[in-house]
Amino acid sequence: EGCNNLGVMYERGQGVEQNYQLAAGLYKKACDLGNGEGCYNLGVVYAKGQGVEPNYQLAVELLKKACDLGNGKGCYELGTMYAFGLAVEPNYQLAVELFKKACDLGNGEGCNNLGVMYERGQGVEQDYQLAFKFYRKACGLGVGKGCYNLGVMYAKGLGITQSYQLAAELFKKACDLGVGKGCYDLFYMYQNGFGLE
Repeated sequence: EGCNNLGVMYERGQGVEQNYQLAAGLYKKACDLGNGEGCYNLGVVYAKGQGVEPNYQLAVELLKKACDLGNGKGCYELGTMYAFGLAVEPNYQLAVELFKKACDLGNGEGCNNLGVMYERGQGVEQDYQLAFKFYRKACGLGVGKGCYNLGVMYAKGLGITQSYQLAAELFKKACDLGVGKGCYDLFYMYQNGFGLE
């Protein structure tokens, strides 16, 4: 864990001169010692090509190792790669599995993306109740996109009873968490008298 933390300091230039190559070396050492966060960070470094030559195949392998070591961010990032076909063949079913694992590990972005997959029926049968469940969990974990998506479900009555008031509350929370669409939709609702019960 110490190698990973020191790598973060070098990557960000916190208290030391920024040095991506040194950060990558420290992440590698952490990963080799079985630190999932180190594997995740090294995977991101290879995906971005920071201090190393970009190597997407190695990034995929490192994110898989991070996920296997219980790192939710690694599962989420790998799931995103499979959902969008980034450096791998698109595979919605595998993306769903990875987002589920990320969500189970407390990664809110994974919960949100799992909700999206259920809402759209990508890699799974469309299920608004499960989409609602995972959006709610993402929102509870402080993911603004999860709050926004949950608000949309309330506004449209997708699989739940329509409630403009709850939609407005969720759009406000999303807005407060930095999601611009939440601010816009909240403004629209107030301007048109929705959610003011």
